[in-house]
Amino acid sequence: MLNLESVHLPGRNNPIFLEGTLPISEPDALEMGLREGQIVRGVIEARGDSMTLVLNGKAFDLPPGLAIPRGMVQWFKSIATKRGIELKTIPKPPGALIDANPSSKASANAGALSSRALSLMFRGPQPSSILSLFKPGFMEALLQNAGSSQFLNQFRAMQLNTGALTGSGLRQAVANSGLWTEATLANGQSPSPIDTKTWFRQLIRILPAGTDALAAIENGIDDLEASQIEAVQAQAQREVSFSLVLPFSDRDPVELSFYRPPPSEEEKNPAYTVNIHTDSDDIGEVWLKTSVTNKTKVDLMMWAVKEDIAELAKSTSDELKLELESAGLTMVSFTVFNSRRPNLPDRWTSPGSVVNVQA
Repeated sequence: MLNLESVHLPGRNNPIFLEGTLPISEPDALEMGLREGQIVRGVIEARGDSMTLVLNGKAFDLPPGLAIPRGMVQWFKSIATKRGIELKTIPKPPGALIDANPSSKASANAGALSSRALSLMFRGPQPSSILSLFKPGFMEALLQNAGSSQFLNQFRAMQLNTGALTGSGLRQAVANSGLWTEATLANGQSPSPIDTKTWFRQLIRILPAGTDALAAIENGIDDLEASQIEAVQAQAQREVSFSLVLPFSDRDPVELSFYRPPPSEEEKNPAYTVNIHTDSDDIGEVWLKTSVTNKTKVDLMMWAVKEDIAELAKSTSDELKLELESAGLTMVSFTVFNSRRPNLPDRWTSPGSVVNVQA
């Protein structure tokens, strides 16, 4: 198998690679979300007369004269060194979705899928387009213009109501988010009529070609499938990581993301983290990060753009603590920031905190 370790790399002409490793600057590592021990894949692209390695949406110029085939997929493992994070070339991990050898029969048979998967994996971080689709009034107007009362009724059935939220209702909404559509089919079951991904794919059949409405729904499908790929990659690393958007009939949509790092010798039961994000006219943009350790201990961090909302959260923290206690949970900390949430490194903690708030 041809990989970057088997290619002759003369020292002075190759400022990037050194003995099969790729040094990553700290800003690039933070932007790419790299963690020690993480396994990532890159693809070789041709840009003009030069060759480029694309990793997690970042492009790295390759030295000239390398005999590397275009479109080749290369796997890396991130390692921590005294110089910072470096990526070490490795063979394709067992169970990987895409073969690192483009000439293999498996890769040839999955050409279209590989191209689609690669385009989603390397498109870079971006806001969820589903948040816009589920904004109050947007989908209703789109469906009314399309003249489909059936789809409008189905969308209303998908929506939650903040005044009638239940644990079972939330679980069902998460199950119908579209992340598990293929898994449901593989188990011989039919997806729910209000499964988001199935519903989006049915909807694009009735929308006129070349319209903004069709493009918006197609972008929503891209978001769902990118999240599915992220979840599969995380599972291969023994992590839990997925995100989704829930629609509400009486509020703006809410974006949820779930994360749990892989168990280790030091931490056999790592914390679960749930991130919540919403943006509405009345409360502004709000982020809430909840970390649960030992199943009962809760640490919370909140960012609110509007000052009055941040102050309201601070003043009601005692009430929140009592509510959690009634549910058998202990609130260890609650930190509120009157600001937008910054782009944080994975293991960032609030001042004075020693809890794991990884998201």
